[in-house]
Amino acid sequence: MTDLLKVTFPYSAVEQAEALSESTGRRINRWWLRLGGVVIGGGSLFLAGVAAAFGEPLVPWLRNTLPLVALGAFWFWGAPAVLKLIDVRRFRREGAQEGCKDETRTFGRDGFTPTVRWSRPVPWSDVDKVVETRRFILIYASSDGPFYLPKRALTPAALARLEALLRDEFRTRPKQLILLPRAT
Repeated sequence: MTDLLKVTFPYSAVEQAEALSESTGRRINRWWLRLGGVVIGGGSLFLAGVAAAFGEPLVPWLRNTLPLVALGAFWFWGAPAVLKLIDVRRFRREGAQEGCKDETRTFGRDGFTPTVRWSRPVPWSDVDKVVETRRFILIYASSDGPFYLPKRALTPAALARLEALLRDEFRTRPKQLILLPRAT
């Protein structure tokens, strides 16, 4: 490969979990959890209000509703946080087993190399999509989830080179490249 862009950054299980939480699948999962929380908590309060409107005593309804409101609050705020903690624990365990200290991502015309342990790059045609978030660049090239690249590890020049490479490689499928707008 010629004209390679090689980015090395210290491995962090917390950062990997944060990147995973910004992935499409996890955002959809979080949306469903929060919707469930609103339905459980809000629905039970709504039913208590309806019962009160029809003249039922409000105190027994509220007493029965409070556990459902607490459950809804957990689904809304707690469940995503617990899932993230589970991911951090798993990534720490996997990182310790693999002896991860630094991560290296290599980008070139032939493809994308997720780690130094990969013998060949993943061809760009095998990369499903690339999504830029506020803190990460997520590369969907595996069914295990996206590979991440923290933007803090890139200099402005390296970010510009990577963006130019991605735009060139995804010019025939622009909907699979989702980059944030740049200030000019």
